[in-house]
Amino acid sequence: MLDSRKHLERFINKTFKEPVNKNVINFSLSLLFACLVAFLPSYSGLSESGVLTLFILIFAGGLWVSEAIPAFAVSLLIIALNILLLGFDDFNFQDPDANWKAYLDPWSSPLVFLFFAGFIMAAAASKTKLDLWLAKKVLFFVGEKPENVLTGLMAITFTLSMFISNTATTAMMLAVVTPILATFSLQDNFAKALLLSITVSANIGGMGTIIGTPPNAIAVGLLGASAPSFLGWMLYAVPPALFVIIVLRFFILKIYPSSVERISLKSLESINHFDDSTKEFTKIPTVPSWKKI
Repeated sequence: MLDSRKHLERFINKTFKEPVNKNVINFSLSLLFACLVAFLPSYSGLSESGVLTLFILIFAGGLWVSEAIPAFAVSLLIIALNILLLGFDDFNFQDPDANWKAYLDPWSSPLVFLFFAGFIMAAAASKTKLDLWLAKKVLFFVGEKPENVLTGLMAITFTLSMFISNTATTAMMLAVVTPILATFSLQDNFAKALLLSITVSANIGGMGTIIGTPPNAIAVGLLGASAPSFLGWMLYAVPPALFVIIVLRFFILKIYPSSVERISLKSLESINHFDDSTKEFTKIPTVPSWKKI
């Protein structure tokens, strides 16, 4: 996960240290291109608000592609431009009936906090090394046979992705499987199988619950009162997801068979995790570090 604050600090430092910065040029070119495309031609049937929306769309797309400013900053800029250009009729900022609040309402949407909670859970699992603890427990249980290792990884990823964002789950599991991949060459078929198993399992596991992947939550939000409950969604989605993941497990093993009979898991043993039976939690110092300077 990108550290947004460090990214922003690096951007500011580069911008003010160099007289003509590449980011400034990219920002200016994106703005110029958006103005030319949105305002220069005459679009029949498109209202003035539609033209302004087109400008914001092209401008934001240019900033994302050129990386002139951090991606999260582009998102905030979009909200600001929507409020400034579309939130007030004829730029009458004293109009009490202005609809600028409509562009802030999505911030309070339950879907936003649903995604936010999923990202926090992923960060907590990574911080406390719950993902590593679970991986070690399952993999040491299933054994060192290649097909069992692949099955264990798919089971862990599938389960976690039902309750954590599938993108975050993939990132966590790839970090866990990296020591195992180090024992293979990049050309080894089974190394490809392990990577595919994680990505496929995360996407399919996300089907299982409402919070597993953003499209599920968006669909529930649009359905409103007629949307199924959390358990109701699982009753519909988990059985086909299990069927697909089992079929793909055999398919991956068929396409990318292992060239070894056993996979050593010793590399995982040397990695510490927070487990009461093996390692105590690190105590948080009571005295702030800045007072010790």
